[in-house]
Parts: sequence; C-alpha cells; structure tokens
Amino acid sequence: GGEGGGGGGGGGGGGGPKRPPPTTSFTGNLVTAFLYVVAETKREKRSWLVGCITVFLVVFSVTLLQNVVASAPLLFLKSAENTIGEYDIVFSPDAEAESPSYSVNTTDLQARLGDRDDLVGLAPRWVLISHLLNPLLPDQQASVMMLVIDSKAEKEMGLGRSWAHDPLEFNHTHISGALLRYLKVEANNGETITFRFDLIGLAHTLSGSGETEFDFIQGMMKGVLDAINNNEVDSNILPPELGGVSGLDLMKYKDLILSIIKPFLQANGGDDIQLTRDDVVKLKALLTFEFNMIVDDAIELPEGKFPAALGNVAVIEIEYFAYMFKSVASQLLDDGVKLATQELSLRGLGDSPVVQLIDPFVQRVQNFVERVQIREYATLVVAPYAERLTTFTKNKEDLDTALLSLTTSLAEQLGIYYPVTITTPLVSALQILYYLRLFLDQLLLIVELFIVALGMALIYSLLIADVDAKVYSSGMLRALGMAQTTLIELLCIQSLFFSIPGICLGLAVAWLCFVPFAYFFETYIAMSLPLVLSPVAVALGVSVGFTMPLIALVGPIQRTLSKSLRDALDMYHSASSDTLVSFVKLESVQISPTEVTLSLVVVGFGMLVYYGIPFTFMYFLWAAAMTLFVVIILAMVIGLALLGTTVHPFLQRGIVHAMVWGKDRRSLKPLVLKNLYGHGLRNSKTAILFTVCIAFIIFTGTVFSYQGHNIIAAGRVAIGSDIVIESFSKYLPLDWEGLTEALDAIMASPDNVVSAYSFSSFPLENIVQIRRTRVSNLADYPRLRVVLMGVDENYFDAVYDEYVQWTELADSYPSQYLPGSSEFSLTPNGKADVIRAIEKKRTVGTDVPVGGIFSGPADHQEGEDAPISELTSEESYTNVVDLILSESMRESASVSTSKPAELVVEVAVGRTGQFKSYDSYHFLAKPRAMTSSIPGFVFSSYSQTSAISIALTTMNTVERIMKRSINASYAANSIDYSTVKLPRRALFVRVKSDATVLQREEVINQLRNYVQSERILVLNTADVMKTSETIILVLDLFFFFVATTIIIICFFLLLVSFTQNVTENAWEFGVLRALGLTSGQVIRVYIYEAMAIVLASVVIGFMIGNSVSITLTLQTTLFTELPYEFEFPTLLFFSIFTMSVVVALIGSYVPAKSLLKKRIAAALKNA
Repeated sequence: GGEGGGGGGGGGGGGGPKRPPPTTSFTGNLVTAFLYVVAETKREKRSWLVGCITVFLVVFSVTLLQNVVASAPLLFLKSAENTIGEYDIVFSPDAEAESPSYSVNTTDLQARLGDRDDLVGLAPRWVLISHLLNPLLPDQQASVMMLVIDSKAEKEMGLGRSWAHDPLEFNHTHISGALLRYLKVEANNGETITFRFDLIGLAHTLSGSGETEFDFIQGMMKGVLDAINNNEVDSNILPPELGGVSGLDLMKYKDLILSIIKPFLQANGGDDIQLTRDDVVKLKALLTFEFNMIVDDAIELPEGKFPAALGNVAVIEIEYFAYMFKSVASQLLDDGVKLATQELSLRGLGDSPVVQLIDPFVQRVQNFVERVQIREYATLVVAPYAERLTTFTKNKEDLDTALLSLTTSLAEQLGIYYPVTITTPLVSALQILYYLRLFLDQLLLIVELFIVALGMALIYSLLIADVDAKVYSSGMLRALGMAQTTLIELLCIQSLFFSIPGICLGLAVAWLCFVPFAYFFETYIAMSLPLVLSPVAVALGVSVGFTMPLIALVGPIQRTLSKSLRDALDMYHSASSDTLVSFVKLESVQISPTEVTLSLVVVGFGMLVYYGIPFTFMYFLWAAAMTLFVVIILAMVIGLALLGTTVHPFLQRGIVHAMVWGKDRRSLKPLVLKNLYGHGLRNSKTAILFTVCIAFIIFTGTVFSYQGHNIIAAGRVAIGSDIVIESFSKYLPLDWEGLTEALDAIMASPDNVVSAYSFSSFPLENIVQIRRTRVSNLADYPRLRVVLMGVDENYFDAVYDEYVQWTELADSYPSQYLPGSSEFSLTPNGKADVIRAIEKKRTVGTDVPVGGIFSGPADHQEGEDAPISELTSEESYTNVVDLILSESMRESASVSTSKPAELVVEVAVGRTGQFKSYDSYHFLAKPRAMTSSIPGFVFSSYSQTSAISIALTTMNTVERIMKRSINASYAANSIDYSTVKLPRRALFVRVKSDATVLQREEVINQLRNYVQSERILVLNTADVMKTSETIILVLDLFFFFVATTIIIICFFLLLVSFTQNVTENAWEFGVLRALGLTSGQVIRVYIYEAMAIVLASVVIGFMIGNSVSITLTLQTTLFTELPYEFEFPTLLFFSIFTMSVVVALIGSYVPAKSLLKKRIAAALKNA
C-alpha cells in the first residue's frame, strides 16, 4: 500500500505543475560544465594542483626570462660605457681639414649647436700626459694621463652616472688607486703629490705628430726660423679679440727671436740648422714645470667617466688647469727673458737695440695669456645624447640609422669644412657586443620555446590521464543527455582552471623574483628602473598561459569524442588494453599522413639550409640567420633523442641488472623487467620527453661553456701575454732599452713575479727606405706580400705558448735543435721552439749549398735612372733568411718547409722631390715552420687570408736585412746604418701564476714610466678577461635556473605517468600482495622501474647533448683555429644526475604510496 501510495503520490505529482525543461542554451551548458569541473576539482585536487603548477612554472619562467632579457641591453650599454666611457658624441680636432686645428673651440661649438634638443650639453676635456712623483720618495715616480674636466657641469649633464667622487676643490686631485699604491701615497689623508709637466711633450702630443720628440722639436724650430728668414710669418697670427691688441707682428721681433733661438742651435754649414741632444735636454729643462696637489680619492674603476684604455688617470678641475696654464706661461716668460738676456749679454749684445724689444714683446704675450679662454682650446669635447637610454638599447639596424641621422645633421649644422671630427665611440663599442646580444636573444628564444613545449606536453599528459580515468563518467554524462559540445566546454573550463590561477601566481612570483634583478641592474648601471614587468613580458606570459593548455586540449578532446557510448560505459575498459581495428579503402592507402608529414619536414629543412641560410647571409640578416641556426640545432637534438629511443629498452634492462641486488635481485628483478615491458608504451613517451630534456640541458650548458672558453682563448691569443705594451704608430717605437733595464731590475728583486719578457719589432716595411716585402717560391710566381717582423729569441717563453699550432716543421735542423733533443728545443708547454732554433742555427751556417738554384740578382722595379744593385749569389746563399710562414701561404704561394723560397725587399734607391724609385733585393729564404696560430700575431690556415700574411723571424735577422736595405738606399750617405736599431712595436711580459693583483699593478706602473704617449697601449690581460669571465658566470647561473625549471616539469611528467601506471595496474598490486609480496617490495618495483627509465634517459640525453655540443664547438674551431680541449661538464652532469634521481624516487614513490591504503581484496575488486 505504501508503494502504491508512493506511486499515486508520484502520479499526482505528475499531474501538478510541470518543471521547466533542462536548459540547453550555451550559457546553461557552460554553467553545468563549470559546476561539474568545480566538483571534480574538489575530488581530484592532485590533478588540479599539477596543472596549476605546470602553468605557473611556464608563465613564471617565460615572463621572468623575457623581462630580464628585455633589460639586458642596459647591461651591454654599461659594459660598453665601462670600456669606452660615456662618450656618446665626441668632437675632436681635425688636423687634416682645409683649415687644420689641433684643439676644439668649445665656445664656438656651443654657439653653433646650443639650440639642439638632442644634445644635453658640451663637456670640454683635456687629456695630457704627465709624470707623478711622491715628494717624500722622489725615486717613486710614474707616468699618468692628466684628465681635465668640469665636474659640476658634467654632473648636471649626467656624464658619468656611476662616478662617485665629489667635485674637486682648488689644488686637489683624484688619482687611480693602483698608481697611488705604487707611489705609496694614501688617499683622503691630506697627502700631496707632485705633477711634473713637460710642455714639449704636451706640444708633441697635441700636434698629433708621428715623429719622435727629438725630430718634432727640431722640425718646429727649423720651421720657425725658415719662416722668419723667408718673411713668411703672418703679421697677425693672433687675432685682436684674443690678445686685446691690433696684432702681434712677429716680423717686428725677428732679430729678437733669432737671437733667442739660435743659441740653442748648432749650424752645420750655411742655413742648415740641426739641434743636438744637449740642446733638447736644455730646452726640456726650461719647459718643464712642477706642481704640488693634494690627493683626495683613489679611483679604482673608470665607471664610464673616461675610457679604461687611458690606464692610470689623475683628474683635476678646469679652474685649476686654467690657473696652471697662466702660471706656466708667466714662469716661462720670466725664465725666457732671463735666459735671452743672459745669452745676448754673453754675445756682447747687451746694449743692442734688440734688447729694447723684449719688454713690449713680453707685455703683449702677457696680455694674450691673461685674456685667453682655456675652454676654446680643448683636446676633445664630449656631448651626451638626450635620448641615449632608448637609442643605445635599440637593435643594430635602428641604432645605426639613428646615429647616422644625428651625425649627418651635426655635420650639416657645423659646416662641411668645420675643423672637427665627429665620432661615436660608444656606438662602436656597442657594435662589438651586438653579436653577443644577438646570441643571448636567440638563447632566450630557444629556452622559451622548449619550456613552452614541455609545459604543453605535461598538460596534454595530465588531461589525457584525466580523460582516461573518467571515461565511464563521460559516458554516463553523454547517456544522461549531455551534448558533445558541452563535453568540449567542460574540458576547456578544466584547462582554464589550470590557467587562471597559474597565470596569476606566475606573474606575481615573476615580479617578486625580478625585484632583486632590478636592484642588481640599478646598482650596476647606476640608473633607476621601474619595478614593473614589461608589457611584452606580461603579454607573452598571459598568452602562453592561456594558449598552451588550449593547444594541449586537442588530443584529449579527440580521445573523448572518439569513444562510442558503449565503450565509454565499459567499466572494465583500460586504455592500455585497447585493440583498434581500422578499415581503410585500398585507394586511400597510397597517401600516408606519416609519410606526408615526414616529407614536408624534410623539404622544409632542405629549404632552410639551401635557401634560407644563404639568403640571410646575402642580405646580412644576422638575427634571422641565428634563428634558423637555432631551429636546426634544436631539431637535431630532438631527432637524435627520438633515435635514442631504439636503445632505451636495452639500456633500461642493463640498468635494472646493475641496480637490483640482494634479495630483490631474485624476487623483484623479473617483475621490474615485466613492468618495463608491460608499461612500455606510456613509459616510452615519458622516456622520450625526459631524454629530450636532458639532451637539451646538457647541450645548451656545455656548448656555451665551450664557447665561453673559446672567447677567453681567442682573447689570450689576440693579446699574447699577461702584460702587453703595444705601440700603434710606427713613429712612436717603444723605449725598449729603458723597458729592458726596468724589467731586468724587477726580475733581480727578491719578490719578483715576472717569469719572462720579450719584444717584437715593427714590420720591416715601416722603415722609411723600405716600401714592402714579398715572399714567393723560387719560380718567383706568385709573389705574395708579407709583413716581416722580428721577435726575440725567448719569445715563446713570454707568451701563451699553449696556443701555438705548428702545421709543419722543417726536418733540416741539426739534431741538437730538433724538438725533444735539447733544453732549447721546447717551449714551457712542450711546443717546438722554432724561434730559438732559428737563432741558434743562424750561428752554425746554412744547410743549403751555394749555387745552382738561386742567382740572387736584384730586380729593377721603378725609376729609369735608378742604379740597379745586386746581391751576389754567394751573399744570397750565405745569408739565408729563416722564416716562419702562415699556413695560408702554402697553396697561394706554393711554399713549404721542404723547399727554399725567395724573400724580396723593395728598397728606395733614388729620390726626386716627393718621388722615389725602388729596386728589389732578393734573399734566399728557408721556411722553417708553417703555422696557423701564434699568440700576439694574426695567423691563419685559410688561403683567403694570404693576400697580406705575417712572416716571423728573429730580431737579429730583421735588423740585418734592415741595415742591408738602408745601406743600399738613397739615404745611405746620410745615415750611419751601423748604429741604427730596429724599432720595437710590442713588449710581452709573462708573470708567475701565483702573482697577486697588487703585484701585477706594481709591475705595470713601473713599466708605465717608459710610456710617453696615449697611443701606446698598456694591456693587463686579467682585466680584459674579467668581462668574459663575468659573462660565463652569468650564463652558468642562467642555465642552472633553466635546468632546474625543466627538471621540475620533468618531475611532474614522471608523476603523471606513474600515477596512470599505478591507477591502471591496481589489480596487479592486489595480485602481488596476494602472492606474498610486502607493500614495501611492491613500491620498490615501481621505484626500480622509474630509476631505470630516468637513468637511461640521463645517459642517452647526456651522450646526445654532449655530442652535439662537441660537434658544434669543433665546427667553430674550424673558423677560430683554436685548439680544442675536451672538458667533461662534471658539475653540470652530476647536478642533472642528482636531480634526476630525486625526481625518479619521488615521482614513483608518491603514486605508489596511495596503494598502501588499499586492502588486498579492495585492490582486486576495484581494479
């Protein structure tokens, strides 16, 4: 009755008001799907958590990397500023202009450019060489570059943002800390230091003359005398606005000037006047002044205020410099008047009318000095660019366009004949760093693509696992009337449940992590940055966070909709036991989607290699070329990882055999092997992804480690030694006698840190009487130009000889000079010491018999009336020139160490006015070695570089050829060639490996005393390499971050995979427990399985990544020609290995642990 009543009630209920039909609108379906996903998320928190963490990791990594790299151009800008200074636009004197100038008139420049908004201002500067000495220790002295600036004006312009030193008071100075330590002067302690100022040296520097100081003084004096004697002096060489007079008529004071100058001159007959060395000493003593200044701060780093190449610097203010100028001029006038009066009195001219001219002359000069404006005689003017931050962080093309437009407009506004040269030193420094910046941009691209792809794979696996686990639920929903579109909406909402929290958390954490980076950037670049994520980084993170799960949905949606309702409601169905049968028409078999896809991929890569890459090189599209290169390399790594799956099963079995021992070996090893086989399909996907990840990490980490070491090696080869002093002007040879004396004294001291030093000469063709040198085979064709240079016998003791690469050695040396046969035959690093062997062999004669091959007559080249000189056959054979030639000449000139060659020296034998006639002198040469690399010089093995190659021999050999050539030249009668010394171009100093920074500084400061020009560069290799070492350190930290992110994503991949394995094989767990295995043993089965998969992936991934990186490095060394040294990435390998083992343990233990809570019967029943 109760049931009937119930039924009646039901029926009565049916007769009441009807319920509204289920909502089938899009909004209703959306609400239903949303509520279902919310309920499912509450039940399956782990899946939701894994999805959120995946999206978070990807969004966090991509956003942070993009934001950091977006700020990276500021680091490059600061690096360039530290090297070259904040020299945006530089105006320097143009001595070759139609109206040459040796200074820049800042006042006139300001008047012409003052209305420009793109220049912040104009900062005049003076860079002058001086000497410093400690008044308390007069023997402690060193050369210094005096930098005169207007600190207050430059601070207002923002020139030198990082400059932490206060503006100077009158008579105060800031000096380089290394120099103060050497002079034993303490900064900020009220101590004084003495500046010794040489006016002749200053005039020589400002003139831009390439002559020696002695020749410069002689030429200047003779020019003045010739001009006066020939009445060629402009009567108004000083304009009235400067002197305040109608003009200074030098001709009026002709007799006075001649009477003052001539006592310093020695007549050599007629009007030919020549200074003696004593005259120069007397003049320099007259024109040398000293000033004492108080030392304020010690300058440790340039910080963008001035170029680092200036070396030791003393900064003074412009006001004190103007005072110094007037003081020096006044003292010079007083001393000059006294000296002139004395000289006139000694010559009996004390009552001469000439004496009456002295006072008016001095008065007019004093008027000029008092009224002169020092700003109108600057050695250079720096103009900060108003939009420098946005302009200098642009890409290369935009930066070049902007600066070209700027400099063009400046030149037009100043006038084409205005006597200044406009340069952009900072842009030049940035262009050197451009390729490194491009390299890092591509690095970011490949890392972002890989992390995004890995995140998509993880979300795909997660959604697929969720679909497979809820097949029955999906079937019931469809049986209850849920449309397929609603199921799609359900999956989309489920992906949004991953995306939205992950994106929000990822952006927030990315911002928090960017704050310390921003603080580092602000500290390093001395510029405030907005503590916000860049719009590009936020947009990229959000788009990746939303699109990545949606793209990963394609597979799960296809899997869900492909199930028939009957299969979906099959509770005993398992995806791992699927058997699929496909019916295909015969005619459709001819088109295979796999083959089509593979064909398209192969054709695509063919197009990239044969068309894309040549196109980018043809049109200099370096960014596109680098992108294509990255795509190809990444495809290679992935392809090899896929091929590695063929050996995965064998390696997994081998790892299981090696890993499982003791009781487990007998009872669990068969189960682990069967699990690996039974779970092979799903495990293979995990293994592929893990292998690709490991290969990618190892490849990127090792290849950039190798490239970093190559950068350092290339720098060491280019520089040559620990300390290098090099002249860039043939008119400014090194004071090698003074440097030798100083170095010998250093090496004789008890605390010596110098192990060896050696000199190299200027090219032989830099000698005035020699036009060029050439080398050919004995057939005299082809005849290639060579730059013949000499080095000391111990050259390889003083350079980085580990980078010497001999491609061929002669076998004609006496046995005592062959490699390995004597103490002189090997360099410190075991390379053949060919230079020492040549020097030793030179004393024992030649191994080439006289006559029969080479006659040795000179080949007349130019000048019909020039005499033809000859070298006799005997002289040619007995003066064989031993050479080290570039490997690039082997094919181009057909030379080798197995046959003699010919050295041709073109000598000027006649001169008519400015025209010279030349003869060619032939020497028999013997190549003793062919090389592709010698530190300190540029050698190559590529014939394309043979047009002008370097040839080396001993210093004595080059000097002998030089003297022989000068003796045969038109200048033979005017030069005592026996006293002529070969000018030295560079000094190479090798210090001991345990030398401290302070000891290096002390050696450099002692050597700087013999550097008399800013055009002689002093290089400390340790300082130069600091930037490269910093870049390598930053890259290492970057890859550690990337590796950690990838390994975390791999952990979740493994977790998802093993969760599926455990879920689908719960029945196996119950069976194993029923057979007597403990729960711990069953968990160890899963752990062993995970360890086998992960360790196999690590081994294969390491081999693939390291092999590709080695291949790429070897290809790079084909161009750089640096020696390749294999370096096992120990730290990287063991870091990855440790993280992988941890991932395997946790990723397998966590899913297996969930089975411990199930009883055996429940596991068997619910499976």
